[in-house]
Formats: sequence, C-alpha cells, structure tokens
Amino acid sequence: MQIYAMHWMPWMDLPENFGKNHDSAMLNVPNSYYDPVKGGDLFNEWLDLLEYCEELGFDGVCYNEHRQWPHAHVPAVNIISAALMRRTKKLKLAPIGHVLPSYHPVQLAEEIAMLDVISRGRIIVGVAKGIGAEFYARNITPADAREMFDEQMDILIRAWTEREPFAYDGKFYQLPAVNIWPRPLTQPHPPVWVPTIGTPGTSKWAAKHRYPIIKGFDSDAGIGRVFDFYRKCAEEYGYQVPPEQIGLSKHVYIADTDAEAEKRGTPHFEYTLRDLMKATPEHFFPPGNVPVPMWERALGMLKDWDELPMSEFNKRGDLLMGSPETVIEHLSESHRKLDYGIIVVTLSMGKMGYAESKQNFERFAREVMPALRKLG
Repeated sequence: MQIYAMHWMPWMDLPENFGKNHDSAMLNVPNSYYDPVKGGDLFNEWLDLLEYCEELGFDGVCYNEHRQWPHAHVPAVNIISAALMRRTKKLKLAPIGHVLPSYHPVQLAEEIAMLDVISRGRIIVGVAKGIGAEFYARNITPADAREMFDEQMDILIRAWTEREPFAYDGKFYQLPAVNIWPRPLTQPHPPVWVPTIGTPGTSKWAAKHRYPIIKGFDSDAGIGRVFDFYRKCAEEYGYQVPPEQIGLSKHVYIADTDAEAEKRGTPHFEYTLRDLMKATPEHFFPPGNVPVPMWERALGMLKDWDELPMSEFNKRGDLLMGSPETVIEHLSESHRKLDYGIIVVTLSMGKMGYAESKQNFERFAREVMPALRKLG
C-alpha cells in the first residue's frame, strides 16, 4: 500500500456566503480578495506540513494545479516540487497534476527532467487535460483538448526516452528539433499518474498506457464504476490491472468520536464544496469535451455539492469524518471492494489552520496509517 498526503492549497478568505451570491468560483473571482502577505504565510505553512509528512512516515505528498481558481491556487506545481525537494530526502513528490494544455510540452519535459535529477528520482508526473474554465482562459477549443493532450504526452515521453534529437510534426505542435538537457534520472522516464473525474476517454487512455488512475470526490459506488471501467479497458488491452494502478482519493477529518469529527469537519467541507468549488457546468465540463452521459452526471454532482448535507456525503463515502476506528473501518471496506494499492488523503481542507491541520495529519499517520499498511 502506497500512502500519500494531499494538500489542495485553498484560499481561506472568500467573502461570507460566496457560493450563494456567485455562480462560480472559477475564472472571474476578483483577485482583490487575495492578500499576498497572508498568501505568503499560507504557502509556507502548507510547505511545512508537506515536509513534515516525511517524518510522519507517508510515502509521498500530492498537490494540485489549477489556474484562476481560489480552490487550488497553485498555477505552477513544479515550483512546489522544487521547494519541497531540497528539504526532504525520501518523500515521493507527486503533483497531480500538470494541466498539459497550459504548457509547452518541451519546456515541461525539461522542467520535469531537471526536477527528477535534482530530487534523485523522486518525482511522479501527474497529467491532466484540465477543465472547462482552463480551456476558456487559454482560448482552447474544448473539442480539441483530448487531441492536444495526446500530442503533448507523445512529445513528453519521446523527449524523456529518445537519445537523439528528433523533429515532431503534429496537428498542434510542429517542432524542428527536440533534444532536452538534462534528461531524467528515472528510467525509462518518471512515473506517470492520471487524476480523473471519471471521463471514459481518460480511463481508456490511462489503461492503454498502464498508467495508474487516481479518483476521488465521489461516493464509493461512483468511484467503483470508474475503476470497473478502467479494469475493463485494461482487459481489452490484454492485461489485468494490479492494485498499484488503482488510486483512491479521500478527504478525511479525524476526531475522538464520530460526532465530534462531523461537528468540527462539516464547516471546512461546506466551505470547500459550497464556496471554493462552486461552478457552472460548463466551467467543469464544457460541451464538446465530454460525452452527454458525463454531462448529465456532472449536473447531478454540482447540484449535490450545492444542496446535500455534509452528513449525507459522509454516509456515502465522498468525505470521511469520524474517529480513527471509523476511518479505518471505512477505508478497509473500500479496499475490499475497490482493491486499491494507492491512497491519497486530503487532511487539510476548507479553512483549517496550521495547528488543526497538523493534528489531523498526525492522527491519520499514527492512528490510521498502521492499519492501512496491513492491507497490502
């Protein structure tokens, strides 16, 4: 079992009742709401927490990249990786993920190769094609995003693995000479992970290349459907998916009792879902980028985020609020059903400050993680 701690690095001070007064927290939230002085304090506290994960015994840490969105206001995950790697020695560094359409693929290949060399092989490369708001901000036609992503991945892998300069002539990229210096330490290239919201095309592509998928923000039943489809795709490509290609992502809040955990965790989850993740459907899933059934599911998901009580999310397994015993029981049962070999736990969310977050990290590491290690 590989156990990773995740931090989304959310902005904590949106105006009160932001979600009730705005259609979306993406793209058009004025950055006048942002305080750079407080932001500097927060970034350093978040880095301290992630560095502390090495002492706590996590296998690695994850962090996310999005643009023009207070929920994950890290527009360049490679900067986070660089900040972490000089103050850690063993921790795997797993940005999940790079929003590929926002990058030039050769520059990204160079940056990741450099990070892999400096960290002595500790980089994991999360890749994503992004969401609707990011396509709009970069003037990308949503229907082109999948093809663009495929070309970018082709260039990345070739740049990392080929030992002679090559030219690339694609629909979106025409490159007369690709020849990166440095090249990665990890051979044949750094590991690739694929965070997914569950789109069939992403699962099929990841299965084809045998890349692990990471799925969260859903009930166990919904996550199970994504994993089942991924496994089915793998069978069509002639292999059985091992547990180490299945990644479960969960938001977890721990207290002495279930009631206390729900009381203390609910305001942080409400702020996350009702305010930070408030979005119009097209900001998440623009027409032309996902199939119609996925669009219909997205409408239901956004409605749930707006209306369902947090206790219902807890009951369904979207979120986990409970005692250490309850969290262990749930994650053990999820392991029995889903057979995951990677778990990514978000232990700081919403408006949790440093002290509260640190306690949640510590309780998970000391009271839950040993039981998960025994699962496999």
